[in-house]
Amino acid sequence: MPIFIKTTPRIRLRSFNKESLTFVIDENRTATFHVQTQQVLTNLLSFIREGQSLEILEKQEKTDASLSRLCLFIEQLKKNGLVEYYFNFNASENVVVSPKSLNFKSSTLSPNNMTLKQCPYILSRFAYFRRQDDKMMLECPLAPFRISLNTAFFNRLLPYITGAENLTNYEYKTLQEEKTWRAFISLLIKYKVIHPVQEIETENLQFWEFHDLVFHSSSRRGEFDDNVRFGATYRFQEKLSPPLTFKDIDVNSAFELYKPNLDELAISDSPFSRVLESRRSIRGHSDSKKITLEKLGEFLYRSIGLREVVKMPIQDAIFRPYPAAGAIHEIDFYLVINVCNGIEPGVYYYHPVRHTLCKKNVGMSYIEKIISNAKFGMGVAATAPQIVFVLTSRFKKIAWKYEKMSYRCTLISMGAIFQTMSLVATSMNLASCIVGSGDSSLFAEALNIDSLEEGAIGEFTLGVPSD
Repeated sequence: MPIFIKTTPRIRLRSFNKESLTFVIDENRTATFHVQTQQVLTNLLSFIREGQSLEILEKQEKTDASLSRLCLFIEQLKKNGLVEYYFNFNASENVVVSPKSLNFKSSTLSPNNMTLKQCPYILSRFAYFRRQDDKMMLECPLAPFRISLNTAFFNRLLPYITGAENLTNYEYKTLQEEKTWRAFISLLIKYKVIHPVQEIETENLQFWEFHDLVFHSSSRRGEFDDNVRFGATYRFQEKLSPPLTFKDIDVNSAFELYKPNLDELAISDSPFSRVLESRRSIRGHSDSKKITLEKLGEFLYRSIGLREVVKMPIQDAIFRPYPAAGAIHEIDFYLVINVCNGIEPGVYYYHPVRHTLCKKNVGMSYIEKIISNAKFGMGVAATAPQIVFVLTSRFKKIAWKYEKMSYRCTLISMGAIFQTMSLVATSMNLASCIVGSGDSSLFAEALNIDSLEEGAIGEFTLGVPSD
């Protein structure tokens, strides 16, 4: 049996009788399939329990009317991504192809569709292998499927997709193995998982970096299992302790900050349209005028200060001046202060509940490097910034609720933060600039934190504009 089809673990048979079969899909949906004859029931049960050869099924469908209901059932399964394709090359070598989206066409599996070029083929620069349990997984954002390979076939395949061997040199032991191999390779070629070594990428692909395309394709909807893996799944709720709503920080040496009267500001502030149209990235900070601690306190409260916390059964909802995914607010703020009237240079954590700055024990060499990096990141015309904000994300806090899209949510929130901070700075006649680059490893080392638990994701500079 060169290609074998079978239902995925996402669907299981819950019950059946002589008239119908009831299934559970993704552990939360049920579906019922009604049968007409005992033969149809037998065909369906055989397929569910044992699977079916794709080649035999296609041949019998034309001659056996009782298989029409089975084929209809299989087509419905395919439309919902509930069928996997098993490629059995021999007793020890096999792969499983699991469709990820409706873009997968089973007609591609016909070995007759393949024409091999007489040259080495190589893996796409967007394709990658990873381990899952005892299998190797091959995935590519260009392909609407993922492939599970056992170790024996992985070792045999590798020379043929790295340019070491021509695909035409593959040795078949049986005619069935040849059909299986040709069908599998045609699938990889069709969806550009592999391509001739000398083939030039299309212009649209040339603009993409590997990590950008993988991130883009994997954090958007479009895959069959999105109903169970996308969005607010709370997958860690029964497994791990919930993350803290706010960080547990030693506030004994905290600096109290000025808190402005928002009602008074609503009267005296410039109109929103004027602020919006006046916003600019200002990279030059004054040498003679320093931002004051009072101004800093006002800026912090207006742009990122805490407004309300609503207690919820699973995860508290937090409200601040900017929007955040699920009202989670996993992003924290550290201020690397170069110069500021009223407070000495150093690294400070902004405590939103107390509206205070808590000093961290960080060596001056780290502070100087962070400030230097921010200056470099702003461009050649920049001066040393008076204050550098380093935004960190407590990844577990956002991943506690969201699956597949958690990091995307963090970046969306960061964009909202940057715009809010930029507009507040403009309204206060302060210089601000979003920094396009930063060193997450340096900041993790400086604060002695695990960058996988709390990682620096963005930088922002603030100060008094140069004269």
